[in-house]
Amino acid sequence: FKKLKHGDKVNRIFCIALLFIMLFGVIYLIMAMIVPQIVDFIQSINSNVNGFVENIKNQLTSFFETTGWFNNVDIEQMLTDFINKIGESLLTNIPLIADSVSKIIQQTATFVMYFVVGVVISVIMLYKKEKIASFTKRLTYATFSKQKADKICKTARLSDKILYDYTGAKAIEALIVFAIMLPGLYIFKIPYPLVMALIMAIFNIIPYIGSIFAGAIIVIMTIALINVQTAIWIVIYM
Repeated sequence: FKKLKHGDKVNRIFCIALLFIMLFGVIYLIMAMIVPQIVDFIQSINSNVNGFVENIKNQLTSFFETTGWFNNVDIEQMLTDFINKIGESLLTNIPLIADSVSKIIQQTATFVMYFVVGVVISVIMLYKKEKIASFTKRLTYATFSKQKADKICKTARLSDKILYDYTGAKAIEALIVFAIMLPGLYIFKIPYPLVMALIMAIFNIIPYIGSIFAGAIIVIMTIALINVQTAIWIVIYM
């Protein structure tokens, strides 16, 4: 478009439009592929919570009896007590959970408004980024001494680089984890492999405990829906 009368402007507008088309295209694909599985996953658990919990208890009891571990312990009773404690804890916190869900629903409209405003602002900033950067720099040097302004600009550049590198690295790491986990989950025939791989990829962004928490979710689901032996293989694979 540079050969046109206002080629640079047309070029910038075209690039911004292409960027947002790609962005919303990726979001739509993720929603279309994964959201139905997430909904089905939640509904299947919600519709059969008792059977789900009972199956975990039976699988673990059978596994410990077969392996001979904890022979002097009543495994079934121990698991029952543990599950009952979790149930009591959940019942105690149900009002808090319900209140949180209610707040989330109320804030959905606000989130949509912020999202729209964010898109508009990002379009303006992408279109006018050189002018905005130039104005901000002039304002900084007009407000502060040269020494302080130099430090502010240096800190801003460094902050931008650190944030860009960190966010990019975490995104790449999440994609790698998703790409590694997905075939393994299919090989071991774990139910809802897309959802499980996504859980691992997203929680892996949280340092140290994220992958452990996600792994625990996958292991519990594997025990409930398949067996303990497969859960052990999944742990080794993870």
